[in-house]
Amino acid sequence: MARVHAAAQAAGGRLPFDRFMELALYAPGLGYYVTHATQFGVAGDFVTAPEISPVFGRCLAQQCAEVLAALDGGDILEFGAGSGALAVEILQELKRLGQLPARYYIFEVSPNLRARQRDTIAACASELNARVAWLETLPARMRGVMLANEVLDAMPVQRFCIGATGQIHELFVVPDETTPSGLADQAAPPVYDLVFMDDKYTCRFEYRGKALAFYAATAEEAYAAALLWLLTGEGDQAR
Repeated sequence: MARVHAAAQAAGGRLPFDRFMELALYAPGLGYYVTHATQFGVAGDFVTAPEISPVFGRCLAQQCAEVLAALDGGDILEFGAGSGALAVEILQELKRLGQLPARYYIFEVSPNLRARQRDTIAACASELNARVAWLETLPARMRGVMLANEVLDAMPVQRFCIGATGQIHELFVVPDETTPSGLADQAAPPVYDLVFMDDKYTCRFEYRGKALAFYAATAEEAYAAALLWLLTGEGDQAR
């Protein structure tokens, strides 16, 4: 919390919710996704499809194989590869299908997860390890498949609500005792007035996810790439 307090003071006493979320998830040495704690699997806090069964990865590999065959080869770029389990299943199934990518790129912001991914791939698909590379920045060119599983919901978001006058207000984190809820709001920029919300409605704006989508769409137009983005949930939450 000391880092949150310091960031809030530097920002004038209130911290945009996306910055608070970024610190909580990715602050060096402290964030949820950069600690050495186990996040995924039976011993972790939650389980994703690749951790439950290899079937999920093998099904995605079938889609990747179709794209790579149509493009006469190419690469795969996975955003946020978790434990590396999905990369292993996709690579092993593509090898069985005779449709391996030239390179399997992983864009991962967590140093600890990158290390875990390397260990997983080296242990489970050592013969394919040379095809895997970790990126520090997004590539300028892409030909193949861009893949993201359960990534969009791990990106920092801005939060909004309807104010007393019906105007859209952005929510901020206020880490002091004067605000019991820890949240304060102020009128949002006019651009957000384009969003229709009823009274007492609260929502989030995932601008980083939209930026990623813009990048992917640009790459798709300029080059040749299929997008496989997955966000699973229950009922209407499933994507």
